[in-house]
Amino acid sequence: MALRKLADGIYLVDLTTGQSETVFKPDTPDLRARFNDGKVDRQGRFVCGTMGIYAEPRGELFRVDASGRSQVLANGIRIANSLCFSPDGGTMYFADSLDRSVRAYAYRPGDEPLEQPRVHVDTKPFNSGPDGATIDSDGFIWIALVQVGKIARFTATGELDRLVEAPTDMPSCITFGGPDLGTLYVTSIKDSGTGRAISRHPAGGHVFAIQGLGVKGLPEPRFGQGTAG
Repeated sequence: MALRKLADGIYLVDLTTGQSETVFKPDTPDLRARFNDGKVDRQGRFVCGTMGIYAEPRGELFRVDASGRSQVLANGIRIANSLCFSPDGGTMYFADSLDRSVRAYAYRPGDEPLEQPRVHVDTKPFNSGPDGATIDSDGFIWIALVQVGKIARFTATGELDRLVEAPTDMPSCITFGGPDLGTLYVTSIKDSGTGRAISRHPAGGHVFAIQGLGVKGLPEPRFGQGTAG
């Protein structure tokens, strides 16, 4: 079974049969919003944000455990993105892409609400909002700069460490994988469906693997199981 976010909720999907089981759907569905970016925290709960289909501030940030119990952590979100967690799980990174910055929140293992964040990375100087993000084994954050076709690595204190040309013009989500977690996998946009983001690259919409970066990722926790060894 694999955890999947679809437009209206979060599901467990059997990859062999295609059958799905609902984990969570909002009590009051908003037809002008859909689920977008999410990540499992170090306690095994899925944190996932919704977005206004036309980038209106209708999105919410949910935290859902394996029993389907949920909390709303934030609202008024236009495009939820860049969700990931520091290696020790004590910091959550998150962005409303239209703010052109990635926020850092102190993150606790219980049901505590989020406190006021600080701006960890300002992406305005790079002429792009942030899309997907991931953390490497050094605790550095990698961010897809979707509007300029680049992927950036920032230190744990928010300074630019490296800027990598993406394989296509609209890199969207990134994660480390492979036998030694040394390959960076990159998804990309072909057409967002609203006219807001349309790739002009012949390989727009493809998934890419970037090797030879000299960096490794972290094992991601499984939903309901907590920190991966």
